[in-house]
Amino acid sequence: MQRSALRVAADAGVSWIGGIYLVADSGDDARPTAERDLPALISHARRLIDLAESRPKRIRYSETDHLGFMSLTFLGKQEQHLDSMLKQLPSQDTVLIARSMLEGLWLLRWAAQVPIQRPLLWRSYSLVDDFKLLTERKGRGNAIDQGDEQELLRRLQTEGAPFLNKAARDAVTNGVPLPIRPYVSKWYGDRKIIEIARDVGGEDHYRLLYSEFSNWHHWGPGGVAQAVSRTEEGAKYTRDSVRSSALSLATGISTACLGR
Repeated sequence: MQRSALRVAADAGVSWIGGIYLVADSGDDARPTAERDLPALISHARRLIDLAESRPKRIRYSETDHLGFMSLTFLGKQEQHLDSMLKQLPSQDTVLIARSMLEGLWLLRWAAQVPIQRPLLWRSYSLVDDFKLLTERKGRGNAIDQGDEQELLRRLQTEGAPFLNKAARDAVTNGVPLPIRPYVSKWYGDRKIIEIARDVGGEDHYRLLYSEFSNWHHWGPGGVAQAVSRTEEGAKYTRDSVRSSALSLATGISTACLGR
C-alpha cells in the first residue's frame, strides 16, 4: 500500500522517503491526493521551523569536530531551504529547492561515512575557493595583499593536494609547473552526485525524485511540459503546481531532519 504525503511527513523523524507516491501517481490522479495532503504538510513544515527557531542560537562544538561543524551548517541551510519553500508555494519552482536539499543530505551522509577525513576536506576546500577568488581578482588587475596571498599559497602547498585535478597531478608527477586551473571544481572531487547518492543508499530517491526535479532544473522538455497544457485557444503555461508543491514539501520535511 502506498503512503500518502501526510504519512510520509509524520514519519519524517525516522525516514527520509519523501512523497514517492506522488511520482507514481503522475497525471490526473495526483492532484486530488496532493490537494488533500498539502495543508498537513505545510503545517508540519511550519512546526519544524518553529522548533528550529526555539533552539539555542549558540551551540558549543569542538573546533576539531569537523563533522559536527559541517552538520550544524548543513542543518541551518536545510531549515532555510524549507522556509524558502513555504514562501514559494505553490510554485513549480519548489522542486529546485527540494533538489538542493536532497544533494545536501546525500553529501552530509557521504561525509559522515569517513567522519574525520571527509568533513575536513569540505572545510579545507575553502582554500580552493579563496584561490579562485584571488586568481579572478588578479586577472581584473585588483590590488592583492601579498601577505594574504603568500599565506594562502603556503596552506595550499600543505593542504591542497587532495583537490588537484588530473592535469595538476600529472604536472606534479612530471616535475613541471601546475596548470592555470589546478583544482577540481567540487570538494568531493570528480565523483558524480548519483555515485554519492548510491553510496549512501539514496539511489531510489535519485531515480524517483532527483531526476524529476533535475528535469525542471535543466530545462528538459519533460520538465517544462509539466507547466504546459493545451486548450482550445492554444498552449497555456501555468506557474503553479499542487503536485510538485506537495512532492517538494514532503521531500523537504524529511531532508530538513537530515534523514533522521
